[in-house]
Amino acid sequence: MEWVISEFAAVLMVIFCGSFSLWGFLSKSPVNFWGGDDVKASEISDIKAFNRSNGFIWAFFTLPQLIAAILFPINTVNTNFAANIFQVGGVLVGIPAAIIAYRQIEKKYRNKGKLEQK
Repeated sequence: MEWVISEFAAVLMVIFCGSFSLWGFLSKSPVNFWGGDDVKASEISDIKAFNRSNGFIWAFFTLPQLIAAILFPINTVNTNFAANIFQVGGVLVGIPAAIIAYRQIEKKYRNKGKLEQK
């Protein structure tokens, strides 16, 4: 029964991060990555590709949580261990990876003059 709390956390992460992923894929205006950071359309060279790239960041961040959410209800020692590895590892590796990926996306799609001003 202890797995229920971890399952709940994994499902919340899938909903939360999956929503950001869908927002990135479906939005017509530039999608923010950082809280409080306002990305203006005039600062981005290709908004559709920029948003799609942000959507992929969130999709890859969601994937380990989804795997954990699938494994937890099986509720054996091995599957719970694997689910915990996906859940914790997905966050510990996913956050730095998402930051690095976003910085690369920003360099690629931000208009050159706007990048130097930041």
